[in-house]
Amino acid sequence: MLPVLTEEDVRKAEVRWPTVTLSTLQTGRQKYIDRCGGCHSLYVPSEFTEVQWRTAVEDMRERARVSPEEKELILLYLAVARSK
Repeated sequence: MLPVLTEEDVRKAEVRWPTVTLSTLQTGRQKYIDRCGGCHSLYVPSEFTEVQWRTAVEDMRERARVSPEEKELILLYLAVARSK
């Protein structure tokens, strides 16, 4: 199941990403669902490392019509959700 992040996750993530908010994480999760899940099954964030996610999202970015800003939101969500 795809993790739903909470304020507790935000507090943990703020150490690495000081400007992170629950809203940005929720937006990243929804972009991941909408942009990536439209063509294939979604992977659980913990299935890949951050480097593997960055490579995969970058490789699929144009095909999935993901803007650079959306890409960063998706990657932020995946990075924080990996530790859940």
